[in-house]
Amino acid sequence: MSFPSLRLPLVVLSIIFNCMRPEEIIRFSFLSKRCYTLTKTLKKKPKRGLDIMFCSYASIEFLDSFSTRFEVSEFSDIPEDAQLEFLVIGGTLPCFVSMNRKRDGMDLYCQYDRFDGLTALLKYIIDFYELPIENISIGADKHTKDPKRALDWVFSQQEALNECYFDCDRSSDEELQYLFDRIGNRVEKFLGVLMTSNVGENFRYTFSNEDETERRFTFSYELTRYDGTIASVLLGNRSFCMCVWPDFDGKLYPVQELEE
Repeated sequence: MSFPSLRLPLVVLSIIFNCMRPEEIIRFSFLSKRCYTLTKTLKKKPKRGLDIMFCSYASIEFLDSFSTRFEVSEFSDIPEDAQLEFLVIGGTLPCFVSMNRKRDGMDLYCQYDRFDGLTALLKYIIDFYELPIENISIGADKHTKDPKRALDWVFSQQEALNECYFDCDRSSDEELQYLFDRIGNRVEKFLGVLMTSNVGENFRYTFSNEDETERRFTFSYELTRYDGTIASVLLGNRSFCMCVWPDFDGKLYPVQELEE
């Protein structure tokens, strides 16, 4: 005999929903319009935003709950022993959800492109939880156009990110140039780039010192002062060096040059 849980008082329902994990609440919200309205209204909003991966795999994680991952794949990636449930995300994207509970989260399989599945699920979660995308990690493991597609979509939804990590091991100079052009000053805390040796040489920073010598480096931590002044911090074994832009030849920080 089933128990009519939706007839419980709203206070009791709110307590139940707030004891559920994100994937359990999302799965419950798929059941009907009433379930969606109740869970969206009564659930507790996470304090942090979303962490997106679009590289060798596509996934969404809640920064409040690192063990919860929504991973999106294509039909060709469905394991032979998978037990699947059919559903339609947001009324637009048909997919299968794995019923194998080996970890916290959800494994979704889309018929065509994993990018379509990831963005459809992202739209649903962003609307449901009213959360921003805080961090994104992108790479060209599956397709060289994936980083561009991911960045373009994210910046069509919001103005900035906290962190962006780009693995361009399989990308060209033009794609790395596009990354800098597209991001500009939209990354507020951390921009990490893993480059091939060839690309790394092409994007080596050169800072001209007061004594007319040059300091060359490929990795640094960037600090931005309230007035927009940028400094590159270079870490040594037991020391550090701070290079404040523009340098003594008047050269701007490389990303500032790309913005002009």
